[in-house]
Amino acid sequence: MSSEAVDFPIEANIVPLVYALNCLRLTQPCWSCEGHNDHAGELKRPPRVWFYTQSMTYPDLIAELLSDLDIAGRLSLAWHVCLVRWEDGPNITFSIEPKIKSRSEPELMGMRRDVQIIAENLMTSMKKIRTNVFIRSIKCSKHRPWEENINPIRLFEPGLAIRNAGARHYGLL
Repeated sequence: MSSEAVDFPIEANIVPLVYALNCLRLTQPCWSCEGHNDHAGELKRPPRVWFYTQSMTYPDLIAELLSDLDIAGRLSLAWHVCLVRWEDGPNITFSIEPKIKSRSEPELMGMRRDVQIIAENLMTSMKKIRTNVFIRSIKCSKHRPWEENINPIRLFEPGLAIRNAGARHYGLL
């Protein structure tokens, strides 16, 4: 998962989230940090993962999942998807990170547990997320993919070779 695994390995406590994003096959993780405290035990850097995407739909769907987990009380802090960089070119860079309020004293261990919960839920919600991406993409088009006999769930199964031009039309490849 790391392009320079020897010199810059992915830190152990953030690997689950990097792996889950990579498995979505809709986003490409590009930088991560497991979070760090300073020598006094105060939070220096929160955990976060940056990822590339070509569509604004994917970050919206991930943000919905983060919101659902927060509303359900499963996370120690609310998390969100932030725009990091938008330059000329096909990819936009986003970050998944905790919302840290100025007067709060967030605990790194709690945020690392949140990373595990988010990663597990991304993995288990993957088919739902992919189906939602497919449905949203066809709502914006006059084209009727069901006329081409496309199964939205099978479009994203790992290892499945997709030869259907309809999937390419919707930017799903």
